[in-house]
Amino acid sequence: MKFYVKTTESPLGLGRLLGYKLLGERGNEFNFVRAIGDNRYPRFHTYVKALKGELLFNLHLDQNQ
Repeated sequence: MKFYVKTTESPLGLGRLLGYKLLGERGNEFNFVRAIGDNRYPRFHTYVKALKGELLFNLHLDQNQ
């Protein structure tokens, strides 16, 4: 699921504010995960790309490794 968020917050700051853990970054795209329970899976997985005045989120659910 893709969606845009208009914000002045950085991708790193907003990801951490929302409870996501940074896995890596490539240029202006950040890779985050957030566990649903105590286990590693299932988890939410999102790529966040910084655009002019907004962030593009590409969110999906990882059910297993």
